[in-house]
Amino acid sequence: MYQAGAFSTEAEAQKVIDIWRAEGRREPTAINLVTVYESAEQWEADR
Repeated sequence: MYQAGAFSTEAEAQKVIDIWRAEGRREPTAINLVTVYESAEQWEADR
């Protein structure tokens, strides 16, 4: 089973991993950072 979520900060995402570990879960877990752009121009400037 896979579960995903989106959080506004890495710290909030880390809290979820901490909760899972406290529950005894040991599945491989990762935080992927995704940039959210307000415009195509911002995206283009960041390329």
